[in-house]
Formats: sequence, C-alpha cells, structure tokens
Amino acid sequence: MTSSNYKRDKYLGRIHGKPNVKIVNGGGVSATYFQGDGSADLVFKQYDGYEVARVHDNEGMGGFGYRKLIVNVEDDLDLSSVADAIPYSGAVFSVEMNGSEAFTITLPTAASAAEGAAITGWNCSVIITTAAAQNVIVIRGDTSNDIISGIVLSGDATPNAMTITGNIITFVGPLTAAGNRVDITCVGADEDNTFYSAQAFCGQ
Repeated sequence: MTSSNYKRDKYLGRIHGKPNVKIVNGGGVSATYFQGDGSADLVFKQYDGYEVARVHDNEGMGGFGYRKLIVNVEDDLDLSSVADAIPYSGAVFSVEMNGSEAFTITLPTAASAAEGAAITGWNCSVIITTAAAQNVIVIRGDTSNDIISGIVLSGDATPNAMTITGNIITFVGPLTAAGNRVDITCVGADEDNTFYSAQAFCGQ
C-alpha cells in the first residue's frame, strides 16, 4: 500500500516513479536499484523541492548530473581541519577580491592515517568573480610538511596574474581578472604529509 506521505511528496514533485528500492549484493558489487517508470529520469530533490541531482535515462544509456556547491568567499577561509573541509569537496569557491587587504584560503591537512584516507580525492575550484587590487592566496594547512604543486596556463597579456610557487597559489591583485581560476585536488595524504595538485588558468 502506498503511504499518504508518498502520495503527498509525489504530488509536490519531491519524488518521482514508484517507491520501490531493490538492493543487490554479489560478484564484488553492491548495487541499489530505484524501480520506477522505465524511461523516466530519477530526480533527487531536497525537502523544499529544489532539484539537486538527476539520473538521466537518456534512452537507456544513462548519465548523472548534479549542481555544484557554490560558496561565496570574501575574506579568510580556514579549511585546515579535515572534518570541517570534507563537506566542501567538489565545491566552487566564488571569490570577491578585496581592494584594501589581502586574504587567505587554507587547505585541509591530515593529522592521522585515517584523516589521510578521508581527504585523499578531496577537490575544489577557486574562481575569481570580482577582481580587486589585493592578492588572494591559497596555502597548505601544514606550512612545514604539506605540498602544493602545479601549473599555470596564462595568456600573453597577463603572464604573471597567477603563480604557484613555494607551496602557495597566488591570485595577483593588480593583474588578476574575473574568471581566473585554479582547480585543486588532494592526490594523497597520510599523518605526515598532504599532497595537492593544482591547475590554474588565466585569461588573455
């Protein structure tokens, strides 16, 4: 029997298809199947009705889409704690630079083997949405042991608008333009070191 809550939620667009879930284990794979209309997308919505992810049917070929987490940043952001940083994996930090003072984004650092396992694969993007005169820098949580390495791809007009050197990523205030960005991934970590790979992109 279909519950009244399900009927209400389906009417409000919070869930689609049939309320059937099938869990299959075996062959080294654990899979969950949401059984609904054969050609319908599977839509994930928050309780307030906002769609946050969708499994596309795409004529049987499938596909997964989701909305990125956008976090506005206009002053210091300290993510050095792994526990605090984990919810931000995959986030886009939309940065409004400051005309009067610089500020810093601090990356997470693992302090144990368990934290190293938890933070490996963590990633984010930092994008300048409003440029201004003062620098924005991205630093490692442990300034003695962690490593940030990477490359900067830049146009000829502003070759020094961003730098990655000395384990610091710098958006250079007088040169950086809106749209400049860096993509950062934790490629490994243990109780002693956390390693980041970064790819930065500057406009023409």
